[in-house]
Amino acid sequence: MHDRLLADSSELSAAEIHELAAELGLDLDRFENDLRRRRYAGRVTADVRSADASNVTGTPTFFVNGRRHEGVYDVNVLTLEIQAAAAAVRLAARHPAR
Repeated sequence: MHDRLLADSSELSAAEIHELAAELGLDLDRFENDLRRRRYAGRVTADVRSADASNVTGTPTFFVNGRRHEGVYDVNVLTLEIQAAAAAVRLAARHPAR
């Protein structure tokens, strides 16, 4: 459901969202009950606040050790950045600041 919602960047109507849920074979009673009760509204609000606090303006946005990754974000580039960050952590652990 997540992937399909993000794939369609236009604003979806309630009927279109319900139709999508049916197409995907979701438990429609549970889905409708969760929507009606706003079961995940708090989580969405917290995620929006976190994005705002981090100056995130779009998806995807990647952070490595708390620093935002800028530029290309294919798997090879991100793997190298993560490996470099891990190496920096290991080096810092071996040579702590005095």
